Amino acid sequence: MENNETNIDATNSKLESVENDSTIEEEFDRIVIERKSSKNNIDAGIQSKAYIDKVLIKVIRTGSVIIGSKNTIESVSDAKLVILASNCPKDTKLKIEQSGTTILDYLGTNTELGAACGKPFTIAAIAVMDEGESGIIDIASNG
Repeated sequence: MENNETNIDATNSKLESVENDSTIEEEFDRIVIERKSSKNNIDAGIQSKAYIDKVLIKVIRTGSVIIGSKNTIESVSDAKLVILASNCPKDTKLKIEQSGTTILDYLGTNTELGAACGKPFTIAAIAVMDEGESGIIDIASNG
């Protein structure tokens, strides 16, 4: 709610700074277009997250993965890809980044990553040892 009020205040202040009516209409149209564009970007993010979720299930079923921060750190040198939740602990992320292994930043939290993998627990990091039929490595490379 607070974010919407901030957006309304920002919009109002932009409109107040405009001098004539035709410019107000142009400014309003520009703001509406910006918001639609922003919403489309958010929708695209949600769609791509849903797609990644489907690919994760496929890699878990047909490939080989190592789940969990500690296990991922231990096996990162042999991993083809590492998937990190958005709220992965910074020390874990740093250790994995130092390995030079390709990283896919998952758009959700560790709770969402666990659920996407069909697990009843949180997952901060996943090491993909074999992608199976998923094609996740290509997705991460192009992403």
